[in-house]
Amino acid sequence: MGKRSLQDKVLILLSWGLVLMCSAAEQDYFPHSNTSTWDEARTHCQVCFKELVTVTPQNIQNIQNLSQNLTSDYWVGLRKYFYCTGNRSISWSRWANGDPLIFQNWYPGSPRFKSFPNSYCCSCSCSCTNPAMTTPGKTSFTTFTSFTTSGVRNTTDMSSFTDITNFTTSGVRNTTDMSSFTDMSSFTDITNQTVTDFNRLSDATTQNTPPATTPRMPVEAECVQSPTLSPLVSETDVNYIEDSCVAMLSFGAWVEKKCSELLPYVCYDDRFLGQVNVTNKTTESAFLTWQPGPGNISHYRIEVKVDNNLTQFTTYNLTHDLVNLTAGTGYSVQVFPVKCGRELNPQKVTFYTEPNKVENLLVINVTKTSVSLMWDKPVGNLDFYLIKVQDGQQIRSDTQSKEVNSLIPGNLYTFTVHSVVNDTLSEGYNTSKYTKPGKVLELKACENNLNSVLLRWKQPDGGFTGFVGKATYGNKCTVASASSK
Repeated sequence: MGKRSLQDKVLILLSWGLVLMCSAAEQDYFPHSNTSTWDEARTHCQVCFKELVTVTPQNIQNIQNLSQNLTSDYWVGLRKYFYCTGNRSISWSRWANGDPLIFQNWYPGSPRFKSFPNSYCCSCSCSCTNPAMTTPGKTSFTTFTSFTTSGVRNTTDMSSFTDITNFTTSGVRNTTDMSSFTDMSSFTDITNQTVTDFNRLSDATTQNTPPATTPRMPVEAECVQSPTLSPLVSETDVNYIEDSCVAMLSFGAWVEKKCSELLPYVCYDDRFLGQVNVTNKTTESAFLTWQPGPGNISHYRIEVKVDNNLTQFTTYNLTHDLVNLTAGTGYSVQVFPVKCGRELNPQKVTFYTEPNKVENLLVINVTKTSVSLMWDKPVGNLDFYLIKVQDGQQIRSDTQSKEVNSLIPGNLYTFTVHSVVNDTLSEGYNTSKYTKPGKVLELKACENNLNSVLLRWKQPDGGFTGFVGKATYGNKCTVASASSK
């Protein structure tokens, strides 16, 4: 896989940053004054919070505000190396929670590198005009052949020799140090036990007697002083830490420290935002359910508040059945997940129990167009009463009685009365009643005879089921009925 260019890396970091900006949860920060190693601090943060604090462009302002209250160096969730699948990752690449490092705030001089190069400097050295003679008075050797008058004895590598051996016809005699020789004019030939020219020795390897040679003077190298540049040599930084961890200074900048140092630290946790649901509400009970808190939740503490009274419960479950409640009453509930003795943000809900239904509903008056009702207030609380009429009317009442108007004469109506609290209706209490029918119109008597009289009239508005006629003579009353046909 080819190496990425700097531009590619910047684009990748920007992409990671955009993902973080879109998905970052709201966070809370928790400084700890007790000192721990970096690993111990991280373990505690993972168990009781989420992680050691992570610094991003989104939370830098919160971190800066937090650092103003810090009085020393604090561990944060950044380490030079993290290990995955057995291979060391790139240094300073990810936070402890796995987020990529897209923001840095190093103190000047940090982070430190393992070594740094010396700068070039000028020096004077000897530059030789004769490349074959690098040192005055010395000859560079490749091989040396030892021999006698009878022929070749052996060959010795002379590439590292600094002295020369004197020979006789019988072999090697002694060794004389040549390191201080500058003049070889006193040497004659090999028969005088002195070697004068080693460039001709190779010819002697094929003869029985050493050849006679003419003395040759060594050529001295001519040296010229000239400025040169010294090589680039790296020096190890004595303050370098191979696997360092990051501490945040009290003013927010970062420095490297040994991970084994004991420092206070800052943990963070995503702000928990859950919700409580209420089901099966009755006049005196309700069933609660809520979402599980993050991490190692030991238990849940429930607060139930009504007016100025507070009741508390503890549970290890995600449900709770509230009982012995008051009808028509508003309750405020908070459920706190408890993690390492610390209460997370509570899940909240408010609700009302159902009000009790009214009692003793009575019809106290009826007219052709109205019916008057009266009832007793139920036990518990309520906001008002709602009267539902069969014809679709809904009438509000703030008292325990109400006249229902705009009815049609002679019709049967069913009236249902509810107690209401916070738009929650109680069970209804109902009664039925006819309104009075209307009066007949244009009543006339006709076809009179000795024993009867025929009455005619116009039917009234509204409903009716029949007619009743009364004839009175003196103290006598005669009643006659007729159908509606």
